[in-house]
Amino acid sequence: MFRQATMPRLPKPRRQVTRAFRDSRRALERELADSSSDADRNDLQLLLEASITSAAWKVEEILSRQANVRLHQAH
Repeated sequence: MFRQATMPRLPKPRRQVTRAFRDSRRALERELADSSSDADRNDLQLLLEASITSAAWKVEEILSRQANVRLHQAH
């Protein structure tokens, strides 16, 4: 008997990967926007600045952008 050859998994099309990335980033942005006080957000940002991981960099970028939006909304 012959073994049935299994097809290698093909990478997801770029559009699906991009959509998944965008959806996960939006979910993270919503979660961070719902963060508690400004003091808690500042503490989180200080921790992230001390970290060297790419995940920390992404969160720090989102927090910075949200802080800028809050600053402009206050004026």
